[in-house]
Amino acid sequence: METDVYQELCETMANKGGTLLYSVPPFVPGKFEYQFMRGSATARDKKLARLIQNYKAAMDKVKKPTDGVFPAMRVIPVDKTIEANNIIHTYDQVKSYIETNEPLAVSTCYCRHQAKLIDEQSHCGVPDEVCF
Repeated sequence: METDVYQELCETMANKGGTLLYSVPPFVPGKFEYQFMRGSATARDKKLARLIQNYKAAMDKVKKPTDGVFPAMRVIPVDKTIEANNIIHTYDQVKSYIETNEPLAVSTCYCRHQAKLIDEQSHCGVPDEVCF
């Protein structure tokens, strides 16, 4: 019974001059990706990864990706090794760094993590903690 009510409501909102117009919300960066940036691999994460993959596929069927559009997400290679210089700082030093600098964080690459959640063999095999 509820389905009929929702269908009627959707059709009322989609009715433009006798023509029903439906659209899927665009895949906005961050909408789903942040679910994978924590790097967990629960059954819920795996299910969500597949659902998002199916959502993207459905969106591509409706609206084909356009060529020549500048990508919203991209990798900027620096061709430089970043050396780890582990130093123990005092509380006051850390507080000073936080207060005088802009926030910056590195997290799990959601693209790679989603690929691992869907199929361990489908990821590219490079480090996961690379997204700023």
